[in-house]
Amino acid sequence: MTRASAALAFPARPLTREALRWRGLRLFSLYRIVVAGLLAALNWLNIGVPLFNKLLPGLYDLASIGYLVLALILSLMATFHWPPFRVQIPLQAGVDLAMILALMHATGGVPGGVGTLLIVSVGGISLLAPGRYALFNAAIASIALLADLAYGYWLGHYGSLAYTQTGILGGTLLLTALLASRLARAAERSEALATQRGRELANLAELNEHIIEQMQSGVLVLDREGRVLHANQQARRLLDSDLETIDRLDLLAPELLAAWRAWQAGEAAGRQSVPIGGEELTVTFRRIGYGDEGTTLAFLESTEESRRMAQQLKLASLGRLTASIAHEIRNPLGAISHAAQLLEESPDLAA
Repeated sequence: MTRASAALAFPARPLTREALRWRGLRLFSLYRIVVAGLLAALNWLNIGVPLFNKLLPGLYDLASIGYLVLALILSLMATFHWPPFRVQIPLQAGVDLAMILALMHATGGVPGGVGTLLIVSVGGISLLAPGRYALFNAAIASIALLADLAYGYWLGHYGSLAYTQTGILGGTLLLTALLASRLARAAERSEALATQRGRELANLAELNEHIIEQMQSGVLVLDREGRVLHANQQARRLLDSDLETIDRLDLLAPELLAAWRAWQAGEAAGRQSVPIGGEELTVTFRRIGYGDEGTTLAFLESTEESRRMAQQLKLASLGRLTASIAHEIRNPLGAISHAAQLLEESPDLAA
């Protein structure tokens, strides 16, 4: 098997579902670090025009720094896969909800704009853990928004506009969780189907390779540039070449390359006799696939071995014919011998 055929027969193992979930969690953790870092940087850089109307600057300072520290810790936990995935999901959702609510409260509630970050948080959690937990997380976030609205209104921090915006944001969270959960379920089904098809394809490739290796004829698989993608054991024996390290047909057998090019150009038939290394080989070319990316199958047979096998078949057929003739002759002789014995045993009948 050549290096190219090894890559074709044994493709890279796809990521498992668990590995994909952990990778998604790490990416979500990196997003959290970026967001928390920006929120902290906007506070400490003093860019002149404040991005948020900070009703409670002290709370904003504490929440922004705390969010960044917790985001870094969560990222490390996701990197080292500890604690388990089922524990990290509610932990990350809880950190997002608590920190974003604190920042939102410090900037005047939902009208301040920070609360919209909950949409991304709820959507990300719903993609990582679709189903009932996604809707539960969105419901908890919506209830927390209403609780913050009631508390802020009681303190006199929020105006009447906050009611409408809080209701819209709560409904958006529930809708986001529902859509993201359905999208994740559809992606899981597609992933399961792709995994099944991949396994079937790998099994079929292994079966084909086994069949090719057991063939009495030499088999070469050539790409459109004449490189050897696969060669069975018989082909390696007939070419007497190291196909494990050499996959260029011009280095293996220039005569075979010339015959292949002549067949491609329509100047020669698909079945040719090609002398290679002092031995005459019968080569049959077959095209596989369509377009320029199609490959070619080259079947190699030793002409001398074919003649010897044909001679053996003829001798075997002649032997069976001889045995059949002998059997036909032996039958009447046996009947005559049996009749003679009867005559010897019955002298009166003979008279």
